[in-house]
Amino acid sequence: MSGLISGLMNNALSSYCLNSVTSISRMAMNPMNSIEVLGSLTQVRHRRANYKEDRNPWRGTQRYADKPIQKWWDWDGMGPYQYRAHYYPNNITLRDVQRRRIFKKHHYHRSKLQDIFYNDILPKEVQEKAMNEIINMPFDSSVIR
Repeated sequence: MSGLISGLMNNALSSYCLNSVTSISRMAMNPMNSIEVLGSLTQVRHRRANYKEDRNPWRGTQRYADKPIQKWWDWDGMGPYQYRAHYYPNNITLRDVQRRRIFKKHHYHRSKLQDIFYNDILPKEVQEKAMNEIINMPFDSSVIR
């Protein structure tokens, strides 16, 4: 961080000092602080596309509230499932095993759909169709879950 600020200070001061010789003496008498320099610089920020729009119709609802309980091995990644007898230290470990199983099963397809969605060359209809398929996939198929 200090390298960034010192680089900005050097660039701003060199451009400020090149305007006139009298500015050098003025800088020696009244040096600018870093806040003035950062405030005086005009930064170019490229606007990135915002993909975090509210397009999920299931947001804020219990999506699988009315789905019946499934057996552990038959669980499709959506809705509740019945725990099984295990020899893990606790149930959290069993749940992690289940999440990893669903991740392994669905992640490749989800990542390809995300590639389609984030590709800005494809038509919007194709991107929206890919997003709708991603929304209907299990949550545990995501990397960030």
